[in-house]
Amino acid sequence: MTEPRISWDYADRAGAARVLETLARWASADGLADPLHLGDVGWHLRFEDDVISRTLLVWSDQDGPGAVGLLDATVLRMALGPRLAYRVVVTAGRSSTRPARRWPPRRLRRSRS
Repeated sequence: MTEPRISWDYADRAGAARVLETLARWASADGLADPLHLGDVGWHLRFEDDVISRTLLVWSDQDGPGAVGLLDATVLRMALGPRLAYRVVVTAGRSSTRPARRWPPRRLRRSRS
């Protein structure tokens, strides 16, 4: 079975409403705090449209949003939806341009004694 494709796109000011609704739904789903929350996106909406359209991102599959991100200067702050959290992380790792690394690094591995 092939996994559904996860794609990403920028959200503009109009798309921010859907981002806010999505974040509110996720926040009530598990009660845990994400590095990105409603107030962050709301505060970000004070900027001009061209800034918003280059800094608000949404990762989705056929069932809707799975993650949202806010590019805050040089830091990407993300909230992962409960439905796709694991798949988004795995997909992001696969699409990375860095070569694969072993985990854990040797210096962190437990010795077998």
